Amino acid sequence: YSKLPETGVSPHIGTGGGELMLKCPTMSREFSTGIYVDEAGFKRLPNTVTRAVCPHCRQLHSWWTKEARLSVAGEQRLLAG
Repeated sequence: YSKLPETGVSPHIGTGGGELMLKCPTMSREFSTGIYVDEAGFKRLPNTVTRAVCPHCRQLHSWWTKEARLSVAGEQRLLAG
């Protein structure tokens, strides 16, 4: 579960963008928030606290937008494999 404030960012796959990635503070492993955004949208995101369930430790993590990074195309397949 991951949700950003109303910013026009879609939680679904878009074109020319990537996924917001976070690092689990417990396991020190990256995971996808499931939120897809292009680079322009990423730069417009407000720096607010958001929550996401981590697939590694199964905990609900709170994170600031500035703590996320934008993945590059195809990166999720590499991380998952």
